[in-house]
Amino acid sequence: MPSPQSVTSGPELHSPKEPTEPQIPARGAQWASSGDAPSTHREGSRPGLGTLRRAFSRASQRASGRAPEEDPGLLRRSSRFLLRTLRRAPGHGPVADQSRATMVASGATHSQEVPLRAMDGASQQSSTGVGPEELEGKSVADLITERHLLVAFEQLRHLEMGLVAEKASRTFQGDPTGFARRAMDVCLHYDGLAAEIGAIVRETLGPDGVDAAALAELARAVRAEEEAHPEPPTDGDFLSTPRHWRQHWEDAVRESARERVQQAGVGEALGAAEGASGLAQILAQLGSLVRRDLQKVRLEVHPAYAAAGFPAWEAYLRAFHGAVAQRLQELAHDAHGFEQLYVLLDWAANIYSSPDFLGAPDLALPSEPLPPLLAPDVWARLESDYTSFLETKIASCFDGILQLEQSRWAAAEVPDVLQGRYHSPLSMDILMLVAEHVKAAGAISAELEATTLRICARALGLFLPRFEKAFLESEAVSEPHLGANINACEELRTNLLAKFPGSFEELEKPLVAAICVFQKRLLQDLQRDLQTVPWPETPWSGVMHWAPKGGSGDGEDTQSEDSRLPLPPAALQGPVHQGLADTGCAPAPHGQGADLRPPP
Repeated sequence: MPSPQSVTSGPELHSPKEPTEPQIPARGAQWASSGDAPSTHREGSRPGLGTLRRAFSRASQRASGRAPEEDPGLLRRSSRFLLRTLRRAPGHGPVADQSRATMVASGATHSQEVPLRAMDGASQQSSTGVGPEELEGKSVADLITERHLLVAFEQLRHLEMGLVAEKASRTFQGDPTGFARRAMDVCLHYDGLAAEIGAIVRETLGPDGVDAAALAELARAVRAEEEAHPEPPTDGDFLSTPRHWRQHWEDAVRESARERVQQAGVGEALGAAEGASGLAQILAQLGSLVRRDLQKVRLEVHPAYAAAGFPAWEAYLRAFHGAVAQRLQELAHDAHGFEQLYVLLDWAANIYSSPDFLGAPDLALPSEPLPPLLAPDVWARLESDYTSFLETKIASCFDGILQLEQSRWAAAEVPDVLQGRYHSPLSMDILMLVAEHVKAAGAISAELEATTLRICARALGLFLPRFEKAFLESEAVSEPHLGANINACEELRTNLLAKFPGSFEELEKPLVAAICVFQKRLLQDLQRDLQTVPWPETPWSGVMHWAPKGGSGDGEDTQSEDSRLPLPPAALQGPVHQGLADTGCAPAPHGQGADLRPPP
């Protein structure tokens, strides 16, 4: 916090305990040129409105390190309401040709003679430990700069009440300009108090630590103003109107949270070439910053405000939530590609909303009072973009699986034998692809999980005929590869239906059809091999068109029972499907002869 400094220029509103001499302008032109005049007081002169504005601007700069953004708005509101008051002031209009200096001097002297309400030691005792005797004789501007906000407000309040009383007694009936000057003095000091409130809020989350005394003083001043100005005056007068400092404090909290959140990822451009790593780094910085600031608010800032009955935790929580939502929407606008969209959705759904996001169970973000982190339309757009990229990615994955299988066929790789069965990695690759994408989508939302299942089922349905056609046209068609593909399709059929019930029923028929095609080709090759087997001299040696039941692949028995021949002994030496001896092309239940095994 910057060191307190007294204001050496501007309106010096003093406590009645230190009366000042009346200040009479030397000439009428002095008020017009006061905006360019030096800021120090001269004997027999009074600063103009330009000097007042500069004084409070400099006071706020010393308190916050930069000019507060809200001061111009406060001044405009003060001026607007003040002009409205002047229009209703009695006696406003052309003034007779008489000495204005006398009226101004009279008004200024009278304003210093308005008695302040007696304040006991407890009300004048500053939260910083400064006693009332040390605050005597200090101007309101000095009190504001030194952050004795409650004492400054008390003095301003009594000066304001004095002006209201004088206006009611028509003291300024002949001098509306004098009333305007004094009213503007009060209004500018009120605006200076509001600016100092904003400066304190901005410094709270800074690197210098939390000034608990300043926060308690701020809360007391805000509550005192609310008690002093509960409702606007019935006559619409600008004086005694509510200053809405609580709303101003909440706005300052929101602005402070927004500035803090915008610091995450400063200088890092989010490009499509960076993939998900750049966005993940920005989100990691954002989460760390929000976590650190909210922990500081909960453990240090909230107790300081709680002594004055101020709901600081709720205000800061909502402020940071809104700031994070705004930052996330900005990142969503620049997100490109499947990976970046998923990182964004996953951070919003799983990391930020996690119960341990703030590092302690008692600091968990409440889900009920806070609005959604992303607006429903923004969330729906992100999910839609994600599913569009997901369709392309899954189709690309199936293309990769097909290319991998074709490379194995071209290399004449023999299928592995696992547990006595021909095995192909095809079924495992597809099952892992579906399971990983469905699990990732389910971590974000149930709707996205259901959409991912539909995308996977549709892509697999398009893949099966392509795979079947590519295999049958290749030179790898052989008993081991046919057996491995039959077993792979059967594994897909049983496992997909078991793990994702209700999602892959429509694929059961295509998988069964593929199994039948591979079985038919296996039987055809077996029949061709049997035709070339040398038969022993038997009465049946002339019969060459032997085939087992269902061997034609159409499921019909084309031979009578008497015309079936037993399998020749030489044919029994090759690998044979366990179920082909007595069944057609329909696959048997899993584990009951539905797989192909190599020869013993």
